[in-house]
Amino acid sequence: MKTIVIYFALIMLFSQCNSKTEQSNEFSKTTEDSIKNTAKQLSENLQNFEELNFDKKKLSNQEKTLIAEKIKGVLVDGKKWRDAKGENIALFSEQTTFTKVPEAEGESYLSIYLHAYHFVIENNNYKLIREVKDFEKDCFFDNRARFIEESFQIFDLDGNNFGELFFMYRLGCSSDISPDPIKLMMLENGEKYAIRGTTLVYIAPNEPEIGGEKQIDPEFTKIAPQLSQKASEIWENFKIANSINTKRNIYIDAIQKYVKYAIGGVEPIWKLSIYDEKLEFTEALGEKPINYDIIEIIPIELGYSIVAQKSRSKAESFIYVQIEEKKCSDGMSEDEYPLSVYVSINEKQLYGCGRLK
Repeated sequence: MKTIVIYFALIMLFSQCNSKTEQSNEFSKTTEDSIKNTAKQLSENLQNFEELNFDKKKLSNQEKTLIAEKIKGVLVDGKKWRDAKGENIALFSEQTTFTKVPEAEGESYLSIYLHAYHFVIENNNYKLIREVKDFEKDCFFDNRARFIEESFQIFDLDGNNFGELFFMYRLGCSSDISPDPIKLMMLENGEKYAIRGTTLVYIAPNEPEIGGEKQIDPEFTKIAPQLSQKASEIWENFKIANSINTKRNIYIDAIQKYVKYAIGGVEPIWKLSIYDEKLEFTEALGEKPINYDIIEIIPIELGYSIVAQKSRSKAESFIYVQIEEKKCSDGMSEDEYPLSVYVSINEKQLYGCGRLK
């Protein structure tokens, strides 16, 4: 009888242990399913990468106000996208300052500061993720610092759901055609990667090019190879100084108030007009106007310097215009104009007065 009791007790103990094991396995399976479902939900909640439209000419007043509060200088352009961080915006701005040259009365140094910002937009607030800034300071000659707007690109090449922002800019202060410092930056999730070097300059046919140095940031070797490949591809597209579009779009709107027409005097009477991104010049009364495409606008202390190239012309035919907001008399009457205008074309120098629109 004692043996039967012991045997029955062992059966009950084994049954309880087996039941606990089954409960433990069931609990483990439930926990695993819960974790999987949570991970799936988190994954679904992540925003898939998508490039969004950004048009600085169509910004709302609220957007303009927000941007003006967050950047320094004048807005050049921007890029917008959605990724794992949410809604992102990159803003590129240019800031200019002037410093008097002590030994040259009436002359100034020009400093240009370039700013690139990456923000995440949360409830209409801009949270700064990364800023890149560079400058060409106290330049007495041609300050060439500017963004290369055509290089602004956004991708998710490595598929990690974080956008990769690519952009290039050049620096330099010179009065000749020597190579300028040029840089490519890639920003991803707050990290920065760079290629640095100089522009490639073609001097003349059958002459060897100069410049074109290139140094890739070692950090590029630590990330997906397709990122450094894309960076090198963009670099090759914009390293040639002669091919870079130098039009300063941020100043196109600013110069529209200038030069309805300008009169250069009696011998000859010339006329100058600005329409959008074009310049129309009539060298003498009765002659047919010549159209030029504006390729460069440089701020000067009292106005702007404009470089334009003859439209639809294979030859390098340029016109240089300097507009200053200082009083001017045309020499033909007692009228006083608000603008002083200087034109250089075909080795001729013309002086005149301009009116505001």
